[in-house]
Amino acid sequence: MALELRSEFLKIQTTVLSSLDGVPTEFHSALFREKKIVNSWENCLAYLSGKGYDPAVLMAYLQDDDVRAELSQNTVPGGDAAYPLRQYLIANDVLPDDAYRSYVRMLPRPFKALQKVGTTKIEILVRERKVEFSAENVGEIKDEDVKALFIELNFGAYLAKRTEIPLDIAIRERLLNSGISDQQKMIVVADIEPGLVVSSPSLASAVGPILDRSTIEATGYAPDFVRAIILNSRPEELQISLLNKLHSVLSTTEVREILQILPSPYRDIAEYGRYPKIDSSPVNEVLATWLLERRLISSFAPAIFGGIRINTFRKNHSSEG
Repeated sequence: MALELRSEFLKIQTTVLSSLDGVPTEFHSALFREKKIVNSWENCLAYLSGKGYDPAVLMAYLQDDDVRAELSQNTVPGGDAAYPLRQYLIANDVLPDDAYRSYVRMLPRPFKALQKVGTTKIEILVRERKVEFSAENVGEIKDEDVKALFIELNFGAYLAKRTEIPLDIAIRERLLNSGISDQQKMIVVADIEPGLVVSSPSLASAVGPILDRSTIEATGYAPDFVRAIILNSRPEELQISLLNKLHSVLSTTEVREILQILPSPYRDIAEYGRYPKIDSSPVNEVLATWLLERRLISSFAPAIFGGIRINTFRKNHSSEG
C-alpha cells in the first residue's frame, strides 16, 4: 500500500493508538499528522527519537490547540532518556510564545545553561524559573528589563554572588523600581556610588521613596546626596517627608536653598518677612516643628481657616553659612 493511501486510510480510522509500539516507521508521521495517537510526552519522545521523525510534523502537532491543552497538564519526563525531548522543547525558538510557555512550564527542573532563544522566550524561561541563576546566565541576558527581572526573581541567589555580577546603573535602577522588598532595595542602594545618585535624576527619584519608607540614619548620607533625593522625588508630600528625615545633615543655608526650589508655599518659608500658610498634615507639622527648633522660622500656629501659618524672621539673624 502506497504511503499516501496509508495516510488516507488513517484519516477514516476512529481508533486512537496508545503508543508507537509495533507501528511501522513509515506510519509514525501520519499518526501524528492525523492525531491518531494518544497525546503524551512519551509518544512525543518516541517519535522524536525514531527513524520516522519529521521536524515539521512534530512542530505542527505541538501547535495544535487540543494537543497543547492536554500536554500542558502533564509534567515532561525527567529521566536521562527523556533529555532529548526536554532539550527540544526548551531550545525551540520556532514555537509560538504561548505554546512555548505552556510546555516549558511543565519541564521538571531548570536547565543550567541559558538557551539560545529570542528575548521573549528568555523572559518566559526566567518567569517560569526554568533556568538556573548564575553569573554566567546573567551575563548572557542582553535585554536590561529581562536581566533585572532575572535578578528580582532570584534576589537571594544574587546577594550570594553579587561580587561576581557587575551591574550597570540602569539595571540597579530597575531593581529599585521592581517588586523586591524595601529591605532588599536598601541593599541595592547601599551598593550604588552616591555620586551616581547625585548625577542621575531618575535614579534619585527611585531612591527617594525607598529611603522614606525605611528606617535610616541621616548621618549616613552627604548633603549633595540628600539634596538630589529630595529635589527629584515626587509628590511634594514625599519631598517634605524626606526633608524631615534628612535635614540634620544639612546646614541652615542648604535647607533654605532646597526650600527655595520647592513649589509655593514651601519656597516662601525660605524668604524673610513672609507668612506662608501650609496645609495641616502630619509631615507639615513635623516640618514646622524642626524649622522652629533650628530657628529657620520665628514661630508657627494654626491658621484661622485651617492649615499652619508659618512666621518667618524679618531679616537674616543666623551666622551659619
